[in-house]
Amino acid sequence: ASHGKRCREGHWLRILPCPCGQIIIAFCNATCYYSPAMKTRTSIKQKIILGYYLIPVLIVCLSIFTLTELHFLDKRIIFGETISELFDTTLEIRRFEKNYLLYHQRDDYRENTKYVNNAIRLLEQNTHGFYNIATPQKITDLVNSLSEYKVLMDYFVSKPMWVGGPNM
Repeated sequence: ASHGKRCREGHWLRILPCPCGQIIIAFCNATCYYSPAMKTRTSIKQKIILGYYLIPVLIVCLSIFTLTELHFLDKRIIFGETISELFDTTLEIRRFEKNYLLYHQRDDYRENTKYVNNAIRLLEQNTHGFYNIATPQKITDLVNSLSEYKVLMDYFVSKPMWVGGPNM
């Protein structure tokens, strides 16, 4: 504490720095004097004007936050449609595979191949979205498995009669 100044009444002031270092407080007996930064007093008019400025700023900030949240929600909904499309595609792959195995119709094989290609295309075009729900390795493995499935179906179709089938 330093004693270099006197108060209005002529007493010596004890000047103590605030722990934050920004406000200096001076003590004179029981009277406390604050630094000029603390002496500014706001009137009711200034508080009302401040409120009128803060409310629109708050509304704009909340609007920006809401719009960004809606943008991310829209992306999630669109990607949800992609996942649903992939799920439906895999169901169609299974359906046409079953139909081909039961009835040996070339149209079922063509539809199966079309849906396998569609599933591969969906996975390759939306890799970043699928990385959010599975590891990149699993997505790559799934694409490779679909490609291998396609090769095996081609091989199966090229055989005139499969060994061990029901017609033996």
